[in-house]
Amino acid sequence: MISIQTTPALPASGPARRYAHLALLAVVITVALPVRAQVTQAYDRPPPGINMARAATNSITSGSARAATLRSYGAVNGLELNAHFTQGGPARASWDFPINANLANLAAVQLKLYCPRPALARQFNVYIKAGETWYSAAFAPAGKGTWEEIVIPKTRFVPEGAADSWQHCSFIRLAAWQGSSGQLAIHLADLHFLPANVNAALLRSSGKNLKESYRYARHFGEALYQIGILPAVLEEPDCAGTAIRPFAMSILAYPPAASPAQNSALIYALKRGSKLCAFHTLSPILATEMELPAGKFTTASATGLALGGVIPSPTQLPEARPFRQQSTAFLAVQQLPPQLQVAAWWADSNGRTTSWPAIIECPKGFWMTHVYLNQDPGPGAMTIAAMLAQHTPELFQKAAKFLYYQTRQLYLDAAPSSQQASQRLLNDAAAAYKKGQFSTAIDLARQCQDALANASGGNADGAVTRAPRRDEIRAVWSRRPDGLPGRSWEDTAAILAKGRFNAVFPNVASAYSTAYPSALVSQSSRGDALADAISACRRHRLAIHAWVSCLGVEDASDNTLQTLKRQGRLQQNDAGATRNWLCPTQVANRDLLLSIVTELAGRYALDGVQFDLIRYPETNSCFCPSCRKSFETYLRRPVSSWPAAVQSSGSDRRAWETFRQDVINALVADLAKAARTARPGIAVSAAVYPDQASAKTMVGQNWHLWLNKGWVDFICPMNYRASTALFAGDLDRQTHLLGNGDKIIAGIGVSSERLELSELQRQIAAARAANARGYILFELTPREAYDLIPKLSP
Repeated sequence: MISIQTTPALPASGPARRYAHLALLAVVITVALPVRAQVTQAYDRPPPGINMARAATNSITSGSARAATLRSYGAVNGLELNAHFTQGGPARASWDFPINANLANLAAVQLKLYCPRPALARQFNVYIKAGETWYSAAFAPAGKGTWEEIVIPKTRFVPEGAADSWQHCSFIRLAAWQGSSGQLAIHLADLHFLPANVNAALLRSSGKNLKESYRYARHFGEALYQIGILPAVLEEPDCAGTAIRPFAMSILAYPPAASPAQNSALIYALKRGSKLCAFHTLSPILATEMELPAGKFTTASATGLALGGVIPSPTQLPEARPFRQQSTAFLAVQQLPPQLQVAAWWADSNGRTTSWPAIIECPKGFWMTHVYLNQDPGPGAMTIAAMLAQHTPELFQKAAKFLYYQTRQLYLDAAPSSQQASQRLLNDAAAAYKKGQFSTAIDLARQCQDALANASGGNADGAVTRAPRRDEIRAVWSRRPDGLPGRSWEDTAAILAKGRFNAVFPNVASAYSTAYPSALVSQSSRGDALADAISACRRHRLAIHAWVSCLGVEDASDNTLQTLKRQGRLQQNDAGATRNWLCPTQVANRDLLLSIVTELAGRYALDGVQFDLIRYPETNSCFCPSCRKSFETYLRRPVSSWPAAVQSSGSDRRAWETFRQDVINALVADLAKAARTARPGIAVSAAVYPDQASAKTMVGQNWHLWLNKGWVDFICPMNYRASTALFAGDLDRQTHLLGNGDKIIAGIGVSSERLELSELQRQIAAARAANARGYILFELTPREAYDLIPKLSP
């Protein structure tokens, strides 16, 4: 039970919409709310939220934030939050609101806000203090000059430290990080804590595999939210058996991370009638309780297959749909006892059903023989929903209701021209819901959301879309050195060329392995993937830039990492703990990278070479003996207090920041020289942090200097944003700093941010509006290759 007051429900009548009236230099801003039809109306009773009057009185500000002001927005009271960002001032503005809440079963946080100039901030966050731990989630206002409703599933919240119980939450914080100087205003009309809209719980584990557990749980949260399902999300400290038991169905996204206590709690719930939907390797006691076979860990290649997807059984899962999932391994099960049924089969890369079960149904729930990757969000979510629906009545009805109200609010908040393009779809969704055709209603509501997004225009501020430059670079990063899973480089290059792309950046070299025969480090694959890529790209007129991972070695094998650690070549934090990054002050590391770049550029007819991870991992690195010695040489004197003297309040802090930049600068200059010496005329580039100021102080990247010195020909800033407004804000700051966009190929986080086609198109349009040299997608996966790239407009 959440012991905080609820905000009163707003009347559903009133004018269809009234625009915010903003007067230059005016003291008072009048902002009126549009008609209300938000997701809170999908619940039988108003969800709990913060009391705005109390929040205004008790709020605590920090950084560039000004005191919260209670404002009247139509029929409700809300908060006006102002921040004054200045050059050299505090980088963050935050507002803390005391609460006294049990959010153990929280599903999502819902905000209703209006932010007229979101591009002034480079990032927005919501924080919740649960126990002694702050949990953080980013959000992104669209910035289209209207009110907007933002729903943040709990699966997006990650702890800044050890996971803790959400039974005692004491603060909620809104924060904005400075992007540009100016007056930022956020008008907040609602802040609600949404309970689950279905009788299901998604469990997160916080053991040694916390990172994986949270990642796979987020896959589920994002997929289910897309079709209107918000399960309760339980942290491991809140997963007592009595807490799980009331839910008809639980989801365990990554069982290897579950602790013995969490497994015991699940068994307690299962014995008392609750069901479980589990993925990947189960603990022996959990597998025994569910009467499931262990399965044998098997790589797809060992079976002679390239797994391409999952094909559900229509009799076992009537509402499920085939979905794409290129798993490289799975738990092979061949013979099933009679109490088990195959609910879905693995398919190969050509879509043919294999003999390997992908999803198995048992009396106590379901088990999928690999993790869920969320590579095909819509169909994948419908299959998960079909599994949950077997034990949670009315699931599709409640999902359709939630999605309808969310879509209707988007419709009411949109401009009249956008409404005209989507009204029929919204009406059809309502009609399908009334007829009980809930899956159809979900599909139509999602189509309506896409239509609204497409009709809203190409960029955040309504500027006229610019035609592509004649020399525009349209590129993708390919993490896989051998192209798309189960496809040759010939197939991969043909798909890119048909989609009007003209460059590819495959990840082919690092300090521990290469995708080609090397005399310096081990080879990551058979044959010569780079030679295959070059040959295919030449035939399809694609430029090829070799992606080189420089200092980061986190993905290296345990044996390699242990060897590097014994040799003292890895970075250390201030406590002396090893970081899996090469220390850039050590001669052996620098010489290895120089040799790799020389070998790579000298042997292969590349168009370019790109340096990635050419930075420190964060501010708290590196403090190894080599760095101390190098810094003392730089200062020409010893440092008595190490590392305190170079930390945030230390006497040598500024010199330390400059030193770190100089170390990375020298490495960039040397690597660029090596590449151009080995292959004159080769293009040299770098993947960089988007904000120059924070990139310099946090990770030692002074990419502005790299361009001015001519060490790199262009940069690919990683502008990975969920909204066009923030993406365009990044580009605006970058082009302003450089004078133009001629040396910027804007990185778009289509994969990392799970961008839909309409949002991807808007961000491409924003890159063109900024007159950037081009754009590059992170990253090339089957979803991008098959669902998005073929549909992109020229």
